[in-house]
Amino acid sequence: MKRVCVLLGIFLLVATGLVYGLEVSAHFDKDKILLGQDLGLAIDISGDMDCLDVVFPSHDEFYPFVIKQEMPCQKTEKGIEKRYVVTVFALGKQELGGLKLIYKGKEYPVPAVSVYVKGLLPNDVTKVRMRGIKDMIVVPFPWGYLGIFLLVAIFLFLGVGIFLKKKDKEELSSPVRPYWEVAQERISKLSRSALIELGHYKQFYYELTEILRYYIQNRYGIPALEMTNTEFLDALRQLELEDSIRSALRELVERSGPIKYAGFGLDSESQARSDLELVRSILVRPETDGTGDNSSPSNS
Repeated sequence: MKRVCVLLGIFLLVATGLVYGLEVSAHFDKDKILLGQDLGLAIDISGDMDCLDVVFPSHDEFYPFVIKQEMPCQKTEKGIEKRYVVTVFALGKQELGGLKLIYKGKEYPVPAVSVYVKGLLPNDVTKVRMRGIKDMIVVPFPWGYLGIFLLVAIFLFLGVGIFLKKKDKEELSSPVRPYWEVAQERISKLSRSALIELGHYKQFYYELTEILRYYIQNRYGIPALEMTNTEFLDALRQLELEDSIRSALRELVERSGPIKYAGFGLDSESQARSDLELVRSILVRPETDGTGDNSSPSNS
């Protein structure tokens, strides 16, 4: 009877993997690092899916690790892959666990990974040998090496110039995605992410307000992504917007602040959906009426 139960459990696990086709793994590119040294982290997901269907963990979930760089999600032969460059400022064995990602409304845990962090000084500082200062050695100036260095620098300068000119020509000939299409794609991804259903309002409003600022910045030519909430509200008053839309956006910005930075302030799930549809309604292709239509995005 015990063997039958074990076989049944294995069958259920295999069947679950076939239904969802999702297998999550993670690994560091080093086993040991020095304090503060860069460390590569990869999260691999096996299965038939698209990057837009997966919501990866937010930056504050990586504590005590600090994210220094986040690379875009990429398709692989087995599924998709997300890479980061992280570091940590604590000694000894450090474990990164508790990460979760969201796929089709369900949370999937990311396996814990660990790394050993060594200090910059020996464990016993008293064993460090202090050596005396030797007399200064006069080294003749290497004129021959200087000439070779200058020749190499000239060739590198010419080569980089030719490369940049070629790259500029390629960029001019290749089409650039309009900013409103990028914004519409991001709002569709957010709508499918199930952050509202799971009650992850903090991460939801971070993404929602960033999409809004991205669109405003590219349409009206103002640095909305770099502004504080107060500066952004002042800028909205100067834009050519309908009074009802301006008032609704002002309320959204004021309401999202406590949610993003303190984790409270939302009354209901319906309010989050209403805010989502408000932002979606303004992400339209601008008419050629001279209202700051910049077809190429300034910061995606």
